[in-house]
Amino acid sequence: MLADWESGWTELFTELERVRPEDLARTVTVRHEPLTVVSAINRQLSHAAMHVGQIVMLARHASPGTWKSLSIPRGQSAAFNRKMAEQFKK
Repeated sequence: MLADWESGWTELFTELERVRPEDLARTVTVRHEPLTVVSAINRQLSHAAMHVGQIVMLARHASPGTWKSLSIPRGQSAAFNRKMAEQFKK
């Protein structure tokens, strides 16, 4: 699965390297919908983010009791915000 994941991202970045500034306003068709290249890229990134969320959710459910939060743990936002406020006051 990891090899497929890496292969997919490699393909994406290879194709993005081919995009030139003048290409960004061009129209491409995605599932019969005309989109600018910028909109198509944003659509793909949103789509990938949704799948990452699904993978994280499945991983969390597959490891009950041992899951470590990938972000601010539930109930700890206030402490995190205080820490960040102090850090940026300096």
